[in-house]
Amino acid sequence: MPYPPEPEFDIQEYVSKIVAYHRPFSRAAAIISFFVCFTTLISTIGAAVSHGYSSITSNVLFFIVILAQIGCLLFLSRNANLVSDYIVKMLEGTFDQYRSTADKKIHYLWDTIMGMFHCCGLNNGHDFPEGLPDACCLRTTTGEKFDPYCNLYPGPLNSFFYTGCRKDVQKTIGDVRDQLTISMILLLLLQLWPFLLMTFLLQSGGIVQQASINLCGGVKTFDPISSTLSPHLPTGLPGICAG
Repeated sequence: MPYPPEPEFDIQEYVSKIVAYHRPFSRAAAIISFFVCFTTLISTIGAAVSHGYSSITSNVLFFIVILAQIGCLLFLSRNANLVSDYIVKMLEGTFDQYRSTADKKIHYLWDTIMGMFHCCGLNNGHDFPEGLPDACCLRTTTGEKFDPYCNLYPGPLNSFFYTGCRKDVQKTIGDVRDQLTISMILLLLLQLWPFLLMTFLLQSGGIVQQASINLCGGVKTFDPISSTLSPHLPTGLPGICAG
């Protein structure tokens, strides 16, 4: 009986995409880390200088960075769903060939996925009534099967018998997406602290300036201490009033 025709897709390309499915997440995390450092630096400089133009510039840059990070979050969510659907459809389209043929490419594809995601078959080990493939068996640290008889007597202690790849692939990728999303949201919240500090310092400088003018009868004064700390503010702390 002749084998079914060769699949109309590049197995090696698919495997490469599966192995590298986490790369967009890693790159996005690196971009987010850069944004955190960059925004913190800009906000801190704006707070230290306390200059009108500096604060406006840092505010604009801050919101640009925030929008970029939100874009990364949306990209991660969309990309994770695409990768998950891509792998599941590929598994559904090749499972019959994995069971009925000796095609090395198909077997390599399925063995790679089952070993990577720690799953067995589309739904569970019941998909292999003739016996579990080696890829479904638990392995020791040296790569050998934990139980030599796991193919004939599979169970939860020696195989991934009760874990199907269709659901596990979606769950694994979804878990990674959720963990990174939560981490990025926490980073976004962390970035608000230097921004709020900058805003507080700028407002405090304005309050001090107004109080100094009011206490001195509307006459602007010069305080060497506050001028040293904030050279761009025309007035200093109250207590030194002109004649």
